[in-house]
Parts: sequence; structure tokens; C-alpha cells
Amino acid sequence: KLFLQLDSRHIWMEDDKDPLLLSVERLYDQDTPFHRRPVREGFSAPEIFQKHSVLGPYTDIFALGALLHYLISHAPLFNHLDTPAPHIPSPRVYHPDFPVGLDHIIFRACHPDPGRRYQRVSQFIGAFERALRTIEERQETPKQMVQLAVGHDIHIGVSKGNRNPTNQDALFWRYDRERGKGLFVIADGVSHYNYGSGDRASSILIQAARKRWDTLLDKPIMDQDLSAEQRQKILASIVEAANLAIGREINEQFDRIDGYVEDVMGSTWVAGFLDGNHMTFANLGDSRAYLKHGDAIEQITVDHDYKTVQMQVHLDLRSVATLMGGSLITRCVGAFDKDPDLKLKPRRLDIDFFEMTLIPGDIVLLCSDGLSDYAGNDEEESKLAISKMLDSYPDPRSACFWLVALANQHGGGDNISMIEIKVLG
Repeated sequence: KLFLQLDSRHIWMEDDKDPLLLSVERLYDQDTPFHRRPVREGFSAPEIFQKHSVLGPYTDIFALGALLHYLISHAPLFNHLDTPAPHIPSPRVYHPDFPVGLDHIIFRACHPDPGRRYQRVSQFIGAFERALRTIEERQETPKQMVQLAVGHDIHIGVSKGNRNPTNQDALFWRYDRERGKGLFVIADGVSHYNYGSGDRASSILIQAARKRWDTLLDKPIMDQDLSAEQRQKILASIVEAANLAIGREINEQFDRIDGYVEDVMGSTWVAGFLDGNHMTFANLGDSRAYLKHGDAIEQITVDHDYKTVQMQVHLDLRSVATLMGGSLITRCVGAFDKDPDLKLKPRRLDIDFFEMTLIPGDIVLLCSDGLSDYAGNDEEESKLAISKMLDSYPDPRSACFWLVALANQHGGGDNISMIEIKVLG
């Protein structure tokens, strides 16, 4: 809630005239001395805290973007805007069910660099209204078949390969064009385990995906319109089977698990099940799904890492910025408890699901963090670089090839895998 603490002494009213507010803080211009500029925590743009900054309409646009963020996310007020290049998290970190389509508007309005923001309020409002129309178009588009182009690529990563010759990423996809159904999966095995290995975990996950698809092919369900719940159950069954298989394999290899259950092999996972133009996404860990439409690119999934968990429990962003171990994975395939005999007992997997109706012009990209971490020097630069590459190469196979090259150009410090799904019509 936004309010001014007023009482009757602050309000002057006359007949047939507009009411006046007395003795309250007023807006200011760029000539206002630095020490006299009022500061509103969470709304004052970063340049207000800089002595030699130039203020303009973009300063007010930051406040509008912050307001839109809070209305969607209900996040705590940003308390880190006086720090260098403050990072503004996606509202969907706090409210994952909110439709994809507005993040890029908020990110631009709240960019720490005034030159990267909307320069006029009319420009901001126009972009906001166009985004709303696209969201409404998705909601109003009926169930129908779509024409797709799909490409993929996988690479060990030039630097990663020098340290470890085993690629721990794996992928699988199939698309039945006649029935309009498809399954798309990326798995990224997590390194450094005492029980098993990351590459084995991701391999087990992909085997489970392939087996699930093969069993679906002859089922009547493949000729039916599936509900969101049915699509979610299909995706959940894959990771549940993989989790069970990982536990079974480790229990067969080891008489007892004396160490921590966190030392058992595991894998991150991002997947999509497509039925016509309805797509269900699911994830565990930090492998991601992106949506590109027009000039905008947004992350569909929400990372499962320690930093995100702390934001979701409303740790303030100043503290988040200095958090140790923020990238540690908090969810993955390979989650267990121990029974009294010190054997693994599968734990319920806490999967996130996201629903979307695809429309012509959409590009969906599923990828491991080997792409998102190395496509650019930071998260924003990576998204922009990925978006530019998808624009430059209309053929998904070529785009994936050059995205691998891009990640390797920036170091290739991790295994790289991706699947691009392009909606042609």
C-alpha cells in the first residue's frame, strides 16, 4: 500500500477549487541540490543516490516500474538501490504463477542504467499495453495444432572438457507431428558425488524420458486433448521414475549409506510437454526454459538455488547481494532420505510447473546453465546475447550450433546443451 501520512492540517479545501496539500514533500528537478533530494526506499532510482547524476523522465519511470513490480510480486521494498548496478529480480521469483510476458517491461523500466530505460512515460505505457495484449492473445487463443521447427545441440564446453572429459549434460526430444504432441527434456548432472556420478544421473533421467515417451505412443491418451493436470502427471512420472532408479542403483552398489544423502548423484532438469499449442513446463534446479517473442526474451522457469530461496522468504536484496553460496542447488532429481538400515528411500520431488499457450512467432529455448552462465558476462548480457543469436539464425539447428559457439567463446566453463522450439504458425 502506498500512502502519505496526512492529517487535516495538511489539506486546504475551498469551494469550487482543487484541494491543496500543505507542508508535504514535493517533487524536484535535476537542479535540486543532492542533499535536498527526498529519497523513497524502493522507489528512488539509483541515480538519485549519485551526486553527479542527471535526472529526467527516466527517473520517474524507474518508480513506475518498481510499483508495477510490487503490485505483481508483493516483494519487500528494494533496499539496495544505492549500491553499484543493483540487480532487480523477476517478479515471478515471488509469484511464479504470474503469466510470462511482463518481466521484460519491468526489467527495462527498472534498469540501473538510465540510458537503458524507457525515456518517456508514453513509451513505457505503450510497451506495457502491447505486452498485455499479447498475454490476452495467449489466453484467448483456442486449442489448435501448430507448425514447429526444432533444433538441438550439446557440447562438453572447451574449458570444462579440459578439466573433465565426461559430459554430464544429456537431452532428449520427440515430436509427433500428426498428433501434435511432443516431449522435450534437458538434464544436467551435478558434479562431485561420493555415491555415483552426475553423468550417470542425467543418463538415467534421459532413459526414463525415452521410456515414458515410448510407452505413450501406443496409448489412447495420445489421441486426446490433454488437460494441464495430465501433462503435469506425464512430466512428473519421468522424474519420479528416474529418482527411484537412481536410489535403486546406489542401494545395489553400496551396502549402506554412511554419508549424507546430499552426496548421492543427482541431476537438474527442465522439460516441456506439448499438446497442440498448449505447453507445460517443469523444472528442478537451475536448468532453464526461456520464451522469446518479438524483441523480448524472458525466463519461464524459476531457478531452484539458495539465493532464490532466500528471496522467496523475503530476505532483503541488500543481504541477497552479499549472500555466500547463492548458486547452490536446492532441488534436483536425486532426492532421498535414509531408512533404519541406512538404505536410500526416495523423497517426494517438489516440482515447479508452468503453463503456456504458444502463438506464432514464439521461440522456446530449454538449456542447461552451461549456456545461461556463459553466453554473456552477466545474466542480462546472456539473455540479450541469446536473443540476438536466435534472431540472427532463423533455423533452430543453426541457432543452437552458434549458441554453443557463443558459450565457448566466453570460456565454455561448463557442459552446454539446449533445445530450441520455434512456432512457425
